[in-house]
Amino acid sequence: MAVLKEVPLATQGQTAEQGITLYYVYDALCGWCYGFSPVINDIEAQFAGIELKLEVISGGMIGEDQAQPIRHMADYILQTLPRLESMSGVSFGEAYKEVLREGTRVYSSLWPSRALTAWKQQFPERQLEFATALQKAIFTDAETTDNPELFSQIASALGADVDRFREVLNSESNHYSTQVEFQFAQELGITGFPALVGLKAGKFYLLARGYTPYEQLAETMKALMAD
Repeated sequence: MAVLKEVPLATQGQTAEQGITLYYVYDALCGWCYGFSPVINDIEAQFAGIELKLEVISGGMIGEDQAQPIRHMADYILQTLPRLESMSGVSFGEAYKEVLREGTRVYSSLWPSRALTAWKQQFPERQLEFATALQKAIFTDAETTDNPELFSQIASALGADVDRFREVLNSESNHYSTQVEFQFAQELGITGFPALVGLKAGKFYLLARGYTPYEQLAETMKALMAD
């Protein structure tokens, strides 16, 4: 039987609500989050029949002041990818692997995070869909993450009002909302990605820290619902 671990410090200011809210704390640049995508998508699909709300929270893994050429991490990532692919079943594109080998690409989490925040304005019920498409663009197609037009193209392909999306993406309120998400992830005590936190009856529970297989997470979800 899965054991639930309460996250006590995050309960401040929270009120009990009906149903369960899942906070999926991820980062668009996190390879393990990309590997976790099939798991969290399957969890959302399996438990969609209950009163469950999924919020995808950007964790801000690489701030603008931390951004540097990928060569500083490339060897480690390339060594990790075979194990990640084997465990998760996802595949990283050859174009992305070539970016790692070339080493000059600079990544920052800010703009991909702002893109997700902008998407939520139109489709709060489809957050995971955009997050998944965004990671596919990064890790399969090797798209850059400092090009707002990429985010607009993804939003358009998924049915967004692109003019509205662009307006929100570039607004000061969007920047502020994204910073609030980063802060919320810190308040939850999340220092690594992916992570999954459940909120039920005003209490937070840590459901997953790091890549977690579907079978294990499904058992934890059942424990949360039964608690």
